[in-house]
Amino acid sequence: MKKSRNVFISFLGTNPYSASRYVGKDPEVDMTTRFVQVATLKSVAHHFGPGDKVYIFTTTGALKNWNDQPIPGTNNEMDARLHSELRELEIDSDIENIHVEDGQTQEELWAIFTTIFDVLEDGDNLFFDITHGFRSLPLLMLVLINYAKFLKNVTVSGIFYGAYDKNRWESPIWNLTDFSKLQDWTNNANIFLRTGNAKGLVKQIKGDTLKDVKVGLERFSEFTLVNRGMDIYKGDEIIKLSQNLNTIGASDNPADKAAEPIFKKVRDTFEPYKKDSSINGFHAVRWCIDNGLIQQAATLLEEFIITYLMDLIGIPNKTSSVTRSVILSFAKSGPAEYRYGTRPDYSLEKEKKICDDLFKIEELSDIGAIAKDISNSVRNDVNHAGFRKSPGPKSYMDIRTITIEQFNKLCDVLATRGHQIEKIIEG
Repeated sequence: MKKSRNVFISFLGTNPYSASRYVGKDPEVDMTTRFVQVATLKSVAHHFGPGDKVYIFTTTGALKNWNDQPIPGTNNEMDARLHSELRELEIDSDIENIHVEDGQTQEELWAIFTTIFDVLEDGDNLFFDITHGFRSLPLLMLVLINYAKFLKNVTVSGIFYGAYDKNRWESPIWNLTDFSKLQDWTNNANIFLRTGNAKGLVKQIKGDTLKDVKVGLERFSEFTLVNRGMDIYKGDEIIKLSQNLNTIGASDNPADKAAEPIFKKVRDTFEPYKKDSSINGFHAVRWCIDNGLIQQAATLLEEFIITYLMDLIGIPNKTSSVTRSVILSFAKSGPAEYRYGTRPDYSLEKEKKICDDLFKIEELSDIGAIAKDISNSVRNDVNHAGFRKSPGPKSYMDIRTITIEQFNKLCDVLATRGHQIEKIIEG
């Protein structure tokens, strides 16, 4: 397997740079130089070795700061410029100067973007010094970083800025890497909240102290992506996840503080869940619809209608397939059309008792109509992958529309019993 490269990237401007003492704790450095790139590269030099790369991008006008220049009034004495100073660091990595446009037009900015992107390889570990360059460099680099993360699977280990002040001898080097990490938190949390896939969010969470959060997010994804109804019903792991997410925060680190609202938004997803409640299933249905998981939503909706009716008539065993079949059939057909005694080895007395109890539920006909439409119009279609001659397969939008309509109807029914579940309003 090919080793990932460490890559240092910086721009060199046209100014006649003055010397300054560049200092920093993260990265750790303290040295005097005219070129901040020397200081920032030295601070991360322990990462670099054979096969790694240092890229300095220059315009034509900036070459005077790259190549050594004659000192006026001397005989062949040269003033060391950036290239020479970088070589004096004795880093056993290739140092390369690459020409870029001036960045005066939109087309030139795109050309710069492409030039930088093209030197990157899959899996590179990047260090950026963004001190010098055109005014739009920070925006360009942030976009480039996200683009390269997605297309070339790069990792960003450092973004540095030398805060030079001509009125002060000492210039601090700022580590801006946390802004890239915050962008990752935002992107991964958004993916989770939009798709239900927690993989990226889990991968970004580091440290043993948040191990339970990682496990909880993974488990919730599993519950919804493959419809683990009893886990959703019990709610134990989801409630624990919500509690663990509450422990994130109270940090003095600005980046951690900025990430706290992101985790709060994730945590809000799990707050409605209760222990041993069929209502959990309807919260999961809404989650699936919001995340485009229509097949999962339709299956959960029908199955948790059955489970909800079981709760109403006091049946503790939620996994009896025959009992569930009795309840669904009676709810869909009603007492006039339901046929007793069609299930071998199932007590007729028990069957009648269940149906009598169901008949006492005032909203049964409304609930049954919802279950019937979901079963006939959606679930049979999606669970058989549309391989139906009559009626033919429905489109995605038809299936989605029916699922939302029936979910909203159920929300109205549940509201009469004090269960407030937010409807899905589109448009």
